[in-house]
Amino acid sequence: MAVIQQGEIFEEIAGALRGHDRRRLSPTGLRESAVLVPLYLKAGEMHLLMGLRSDRVMTHKSQISFPGGTCDPEDADQEATALREAWEEVGLLPKDVEVLGLFDDITTFTGFLVTPVVARIPYPYPFRLSEAEVESLLEVPWAVFAEGLGHRSEQTEVDGKTHRVDFYQFGEHVIWGATARIARCLVELVGSGNHDNQEEK
Repeated sequence: MAVIQQGEIFEEIAGALRGHDRRRLSPTGLRESAVLVPLYLKAGEMHLLMGLRSDRVMTHKSQISFPGGTCDPEDADQEATALREAWEEVGLLPKDVEVLGLFDDITTFTGFLVTPVVARIPYPYPFRLSEAEVESLLEVPWAVFAEGLGHRSEQTEVDGKTHRVDFYQFGEHVIWGATARIARCLVELVGSGNHDNQEEK
């Protein structure tokens, strides 16, 4: 999927999400949250937008993540949460976002239930970063996950259960945990339909 036609891949992703029996998990004992998975074409190649979290946020300090956060009572649903957080963190206006669909819920070792909201965004875009939350943006090619570039997988045990944790070396950064799992499983869904996205760091 190196060079693709404008729009075709987005239609393919939206169709894959519509045809997928999305995993919905119970929020019992977990903090409900959502992330936006922003996709865009740059020089004919699909990219995912991620951010390096600042060291001033309360959780997941200095980690690579998608824009997102905990659901507020005022949010209508997970989509609303993801759009609000993307606006607050990187200045992405909700009107500029085309939601393609929701992906599988995942849980984290840190007690969150995360719903990924997959979306198409325009590029280039005048992003505006919240200095308190995001240190910098990363433009990560789809190929990193499609081809497993710089990938390794480790097994860890939490509360007597063994979990797989993905790591992707991307330049000087390491993309890992929930962000890596969401990206990998989305790519697998679009490419082959094989995915396992339930447990994550």
